[in-house]
Amino acid sequence: MEDLNCIVYVSSAIRPLAVPELEALLVSARQFNDEVGVTGVLLYHDGTFFQYFEGPTEGVTQVYARIRASRSHHAIYELLNTKIKARLFPNWLMGASNVTSSLLLNLARAEWHASIQQVADLPEVPNEGLALLTSYWKSCGYGP
Repeated sequence: MEDLNCIVYVSSAIRPLAVPELEALLVSARQFNDEVGVTGVLLYHDGTFFQYFEGPTEGVTQVYARIRASRSHHAIYELLNTKIKARLFPNWLMGASNVTSSLLLNLARAEWHASIQQVADLPEVPNEGLALLTSYWKSCGYGP
């Protein structure tokens, strides 16, 4: 069984992205994530990014280094960086959605550290941030 990690962060775009720019960013991210075995979701609203990504430790490290080096955003604030027992978004190389500012604010303010290690063992996600994220994703009809 491979070691899995996840990282959650919020950041601010240097400037708001037009739809074609966001689509190009997603194409590039999905290609890279596929190469290194990383899955996750990216939420965006009016210049603010929220991202959850997961995968093998080495792949997650490579993706995060690429994110931190990107000139398209700044003020990266890490909400969570930890080992996990199982993926929450195994079928999404990088799912994406435009969201409301209130959802991004709620995600940024949520508790991200409580009981993250137990996610794979419990029927409900015991972490407030993950519960909010997975609830939103399911409400869009995507499922985890």
